[in-house]
Amino acid sequence: MKQLLSAALIVSAISSQTAFAQAPSFNYVDAGYAIVQGEDDLDGNGFSVKASYALSDNWYLLASYIDINFDDEVFEESYDDGEYYYDFSSKTDLDTSMINLGVGYRWATTENSAIAVDLSYVKLKAKVKGRISYSEGFRDAENPYSFDDSYSDSDSDSANGAKVKVGYYSNFAENFQSAIGLSYIKVKVDDETLDDTGIFADISYKFTDNFAVSVAAEIADEKSYILGARYYF
Repeated sequence: MKQLLSAALIVSAISSQTAFAQAPSFNYVDAGYAIVQGEDDLDGNGFSVKASYALSDNWYLLASYIDINFDDEVFEESYDDGEYYYDFSSKTDLDTSMINLGVGYRWATTENSAIAVDLSYVKLKAKVKGRISYSEGFRDAENPYSFDDSYSDSDSDSANGAKVKVGYYSNFAENFQSAIGLSYIKVKVDDETLDDTGIFADISYKFTDNFAVSVAAEIADEKSYILGARYYF
């Protein structure tokens, strides 16, 4: 994925030197497989759906949804000396999702490139599920003892905020479209305000007039990579 991101950076940089003249399209829907690499080795995967619709030569609407299930955290501990034993295990499962709904404005820079700025409303959701299991006992022939118990619980939370993206979009060659830019997100979680700045890149290849494969990446405190199928209309 990192090699594909580098390729998107390179082709965006050289696109102004190409002769292919077709404006970047802001009319598409895209669905794909997503990988997220979070902080503290917290990795997950899921799916992503996004769409863009041009209202005019300049204005466009955008929407996206991403759902990620992070790797389960499992802890296990046991002891057995032949007479006394115990087993302890815990498992934590984290699911997150993010919705973006926004509007953007684009300026044509050449026949085959444009600069675009978009602002979107962001809603984040997270759900945590946990389970603890414990058992112990004595294998005493006269007074045997055993105990087993388990406990499970779940909790969820949400946050609202805004995201701004500034990007350079280009059709650098026939059937190819790329984007590169900066992103900034700010959300409020309870009484705390969190923000993050990142870089994003996107490249798609049309194998028909409408259908394409796409690769997208966004690098910030959390890194995301998406391999998708795209339909231009």
